[in-house]
Amino acid sequence: MGRELSVFRGGVRSWRFPLTLEDSGFSHPLAVAKRISEWGDIGPDAFHRELTDWALRFSAGRSDAEQALPPFSKVRHLAAQITRERAASEGKSEKELLDLALSDNGRLVGELDDQRAEHAEILALAEEDVRKLQHERDEAWAAAASLRARIEVIEAALRRQRQEDEAPIPDTLSELGVWAEQNLGGRVVVLPRAIHVAKKSPFEDVAFVYRTLLALRDKYVPMRRTGSTQAKSDCDSAWQELGLELTPSFAGSGAGQFGEEYRVKWEGGTRDLEMHLKGRNSRDPRYGFRCYFFWDEAKQIAVVGAIPGHLTTNAS
Repeated sequence: MGRELSVFRGGVRSWRFPLTLEDSGFSHPLAVAKRISEWGDIGPDAFHRELTDWALRFSAGRSDAEQALPPFSKVRHLAAQITRERAASEGKSEKELLDLALSDNGRLVGELDDQRAEHAEILALAEEDVRKLQHERDEAWAAAASLRARIEVIEAALRRQRQEDEAPIPDTLSELGVWAEQNLGGRVVVLPRAIHVAKKSPFEDVAFVYRTLLALRDKYVPMRRTGSTQAKSDCDSAWQELGLELTPSFAGSGAGQFGEEYRVKWEGGTRDLEMHLKGRNSRDPRYGFRCYFFWDEAKQIAVVGAIPGHLTTNAS
């Protein structure tokens, strides 16, 4: 094979398919014994796992694996067929050929039974893991809900002690970002996109924007977290007092070609602004009002992605 492709110092060379004599040593990685003994600060076991992953990645893990590598069952079938043809060419009797076919069939049936048993065992283990994870998730959610309830009680007590009935209302929307961080208490998050748009908005009733966000904080979030009849009644009363209506937005298929306007980045992925508070239906941006948001079930918070103007719809 030549010096470039040799194996030395007790090493292991990993051959990549296809192999040609023109390949360089870098095409087929070599790990010498000393490096294997220190692999990943663990040693040979870590090297063995990485080698297995590597082999799968370049064989069964290939995107064209089905074309490049025939199924194992097909290979075994062809091997058995070749064995029978060789036996026939050697002048074996019909009884010997039949015994050979029956033997191959019995072996394949046995292997199939073993695979079924292994599959059933793996499936049972996977189901047990799922049940365990679901139990741990439910416990975590219960613990988080308990902590949130305690925090809300403490916050309410602090507000009563300080006699702070309401958060201060700024005169302009340019202060929305800082105000949201200081006053929405982790129950409502206003995304940077919404803050940026709001700062440039000509909407005239600035206080109305802040009061809507406070209603989300004080009425909508408790209603979603507790699900109590009283919390729902309080929330409905808040929307009625503000002259707002809570309905699903046009996110998803309803947005048509404007779907990106209703989609925001969140927690490493994207989410649709599924709900909106609507009121003051004027198309004049100085008077028309909308607040688009979604509910994060895991974090139990409302996330605002657009305020205070209308997002585009097919109708508009």
